[in-house]
Amino acid sequence: MKKIDDLSGYDKASIVVELLGDSLALNVFGDISETEFIELRRHAKNISPTVSTSVKKEVLDDYNFKVLSVEKYQQVSLNSNMFDFLNDLNDEQLYKLLSKEKPRVIALALEQIENKKRMVFLEKLDDEMQTQTVMQTGNLDDIPLDS
Repeated sequence: MKKIDDLSGYDKASIVVELLGDSLALNVFGDISETEFIELRRHAKNISPTVSTSVKKEVLDDYNFKVLSVEKYQQVSLNSNMFDFLNDLNDEQLYKLLSKEKPRVIALALEQIENKKRMVFLEKLDDEMQTQTVMQTGNLDDIPLDS
């Protein structure tokens, strides 16, 4: 009998098709052609005797978990500020996190936090790094969006 780690992605997809049944599987796998769907069903019949019911259940549970994870991820607002955690750090934690970074990275991070925290952080930097960071703040528009 095969274990879940022995199954390929194609094997798992065919098991899901077998367990869901044709009508539900057609809705779930609506992106694939009829020929590919028939091949998945055929493959499911071939490997079904070598896969235990518990492994099939594990495959279905894994698929369900992935579907739920994708749905949850899609519900996260794209407008939420991914730098919000920086405002939750105290001044020392922020300094430890950013002080070893390049001025451009520091400038980007500092633009995301409250002005008061920004000033406290900048005062802790040596004069050269402070100057470079402030200069980079003016160049943040040059950061390509696709990187």
